[in-house]
Amino acid sequence: MSKKNTKKATTKAPENPEVTIVRKATAPKLSPRGEGGIDYEVGYVGDDVYIRIAKNHGGGSCSKEWVPAAKIRKALTPAMHGGEPFKSNALASAFVGKSQCNSGFLVAVLRKEGLFQPDVERKSMSRLAGDLDAWELGTRKATPLVGDDKQPLTAKLHPEPKKTSFRQKQAGPDPKATKAKTTDKATT
Repeated sequence: MSKKNTKKATTKAPENPEVTIVRKATAPKLSPRGEGGIDYEVGYVGDDVYIRIAKNHGGGSCSKEWVPAAKIRKALTPAMHGGEPFKSNALASAFVGKSQCNSGFLVAVLRKEGLFQPDVERKSMSRLAGDLDAWELGTRKATPLVGDDKQPLTAKLHPEPKKTSFRQKQAGPDPKATKAKTTDKATT
């Protein structure tokens, strides 16, 4: 009697899937001295929700990586869930990029999304205000934005590295070898 193969056929997920974008907006910066705003995008891949800072209007660099909601959730401590105020650097671990502005910009975006609010006594600190589960569910159910071609807007989860126009250094004589030849001639 032969055994029946009971393994289900699995389809391998693409290594660099497309994020379906459902929202583009601009959030005000946390600092009253901050110039301009922060453009951001919210989207999903399957059941995973992502958010990214698309552009900073003003000074300061930022990482344009897609940050999974799961990393934001992981950065939230029990004290935060209990209503304790926190500084923006509490979300630094959600990013791969190390720009100092990343976490502050993300807090500004999450305030705009209704998940955080400024602390009443210390405006530079935030408090958890919204339901992350409900926000994720709403994002997954949201109608995708469409482009001029009437197709849903998407972006690669991991953008291709930018090509640089630097010329490679041309191989020249090894300075150590040149020095050794000169020294050898001097001793003969």
